[in-house]
Amino acid sequence: MSSRVILKTSKYPPKPSIVYPREVYMFRISRKETEGTEAMKTRPGIVVSVEGLNKWNKRCIVVLATTKKTDLARIYPFEVKVIIEGKKGKAMIDQMKTYSLRRIIGLSMGKVSEKEMEEIQEKIMSACNLWEYLKKKREVV
Repeated sequence: MSSRVILKTSKYPPKPSIVYPREVYMFRISRKETEGTEAMKTRPGIVVSVEGLNKWNKRCIVVLATTKKTDLARIYPFEVKVIIEGKKGKAMIDQMKTYSLRRIIGLSMGKVSEKEMEEIQEKIMSACNLWEYLKKKREVV
């Protein structure tokens, strides 16, 4: 009688236990969970939450992106041009959301550049009207 060892392997690729700002991952987004113009399907997401938050949570704040050529024809005020795995794309600031790390498919696809991340952060500040908040805060001091 021969003894065989059967190794169990997951059909899913490995996932990170912690993510870092600027990293890009593929996120699984179910059509059942979206409505209207919310981003559907599996798509790249850029981690924008700080390392401290990512370290202790099993979720992270992400700005979804697209590399679909038809979507790149026009860049709207709250979108940022980015390069993801050598492809032109755009980060969609209005599609910022918190996702569980369990939605990540595979390992990191790389990072956006520091310049791209700065622009993403500036657009987040504008989209959330945080510039006005900071201005008022300075007036109080």
